[in-house]
Amino acid sequence: MDYNDRLNYEKFLVSRPLFAKFEFTKFGIPVMWETKLKLINAKHADILSIKNLNANIKSSNKIIECFSFDYYLEGLWRNPFSKTIFIRNSVAILTPDFSISPEMKEAEVIYNTYRNRWMGCFYQQLGIDVIPTVSWADKWTYKICSLGIKYGNPIAISTIGVKDKKMFLNGYNYFFKKIKPEYVVCFGKIVKGMKGNIICFDYEEAFMPNKFYEQLKLFECSRLTVINKEIF
Repeated sequence: MDYNDRLNYEKFLVSRPLFAKFEFTKFGIPVMWETKLKLINAKHADILSIKNLNANIKSSNKIIECFSFDYYLEGLWRNPFSKTIFIRNSVAILTPDFSISPEMKEAEVIYNTYRNRWMGCFYQQLGIDVIPTVSWADKWTYKICSLGIKYGNPIAISTIGVKDKKMFLNGYNYFFKKIKPEYVVCFGKIVKGMKGNIICFDYEEAFMPNKFYEQLKLFECSRLTVINKEIF
């Protein structure tokens, strides 16, 4: 990369332009296009951590998850083109789950939500299907963390590390009611009280071969759980 190319790339990283046509909502957060992956196909997909994604991994039937420590996600943010050649072959990718915590200032929550949605739009304009990841902290974060997602669009969440189930369900109920997702990709165990079409993946499935799920596929079973009981 010569000097001018490096300079232009630095400008790109600073201004973060999107070359396709996207709408923008409050705080300049881009609104992601609708996810193309429908429930009928999503429920039979496998899952793979982006950290394990490489040229030797077949990803044609995999949803790529980006639930990781921020230090790793920062690498994706600094170089959004990294691994896109492998991501293109996947069923879909979940947007990077940049941390949202009660200790954060409002500006930090806005920034991490912006980065989550911008990465989703960036992948979409490259022709990659994307499911937005949603995370939240206290009640004041809900409105910010729901920005940039269209009504009815699938969402992804993680239940790994959930200790305060009441706090978790309060947030889940808010997003489920506001977005009304076609389905929810749940990374981790289902928390009692969740509602909707929930496609559940265990943590271990993203990092190692899962013989149990191979047996499920053999008998054409799916991992979909449908919970219709009202929780509002």
